[in-house]
Amino acid sequence: MDHRILHRLDVRSAAGLAALRARLADLPGEAVVSHEDHTPGQGQYADRTYFEKFLSGSRGMTAEEAKAQVDAMIERRDDLLDVRDEAFAYLEVLARAGAVRLFGHDPESAEEIAALAARGGSVAEFPTTVDAAAAARDRGMPVVMGAPNALRGSSHTGNTSARELVGRGLVTALASDYLPSGLLAAVFLLVAEGIVELPAAVRLVTSGGAEAVGLTDRGALVPGARADLVLAEAGEPWPLVRAVLRAEGATA
Repeated sequence: MDHRILHRLDVRSAAGLAALRARLADLPGEAVVSHEDHTPGQGQYADRTYFEKFLSGSRGMTAEEAKAQVDAMIERRDDLLDVRDEAFAYLEVLARAGAVRLFGHDPESAEEIAALAARGGSVAEFPTTVDAAAAARDRGMPVVMGAPNALRGSSHTGNTSARELVGRGLVTALASDYLPSGLLAAVFLLVAEGIVELPAAVRLVTSGGAEAVGLTDRGALVPGARADLVLAEAGEPWPLVRAVLRAEGATA
């Protein structure tokens, strides 16, 4: 299937970092690595109350129990900061050697973008503020946002809207996030809302995505590139896919 997303590994401890080192040592070519910290109180959950409400709703915790759970998560994260620093130093060496393409997930400030660039980071993934997205583009970094955010018109955790960032010209690619069908739907919605023209919207899910992960043989209709095409039309509530043509073959 020529998939390029083959492995997922969470590094939460020294043992996890050792496993990451072993995995990356066996991979040929450049690998895409994204680092993130979803501990409430920063990043995606800068307002920790969003996560506390999630715990209350999904696990039946009281407000006091949810707050205590988040306090414990922050304490555990703080005990592992040495692992984070070791991981960052290791990834910086790989990024500067061209062995990995380093994404920074949920950057929330220009300072975090500067730190990402300093360790060889190449892509800002899901920036949580306009300032972070603007700082990334000022440095020439691709900026990736989630298609579900664009469809909703807002982040579910109170962060910046993908539609706003697209309208400001600060987004170069949309990711499917947890909703693969959202990519095509986001294209048509952005056009229907008058945020961007159709060619620009399509680029967010074709050449923009290819650029973000460093694939130069696909994503645009140019001589020598893969002839991958999707024939689709607008539909309510979802676009209709009429046919998919992949490289040399085609399926209808």
